[in-house]
Amino acid sequence: MLLLRVYVLDRPVAIPNEERYGGCKSWLNLAEPLSAEGARPALGDEAFDKALQTVRQALAGGR
Repeated sequence: MLLLRVYVLDRPVAIPNEERYGGCKSWLNLAEPLSAEGARPALGDEAFDKALQTVRQALAGGR
C-alpha cells in the first residue's frame, strides 16, 4: 500500500516520451528535473489527514 501526497502545479509540464521510460516500471528517473515551485497540495491538510486515517484503519482491519 502506498499513499501519495499529490501536488498541483501552476502550469502543465510536457515530458518527452523517451524509450527508456517505456515498459512496466514502478518508478523512473526523469532526464530533466521538474520544478515544484508554486505547487500546492491537491487535498488540504485536513482532507489528507482524514484520508490517511481511513487507509490506516482499513489496513488495521477497521479497528
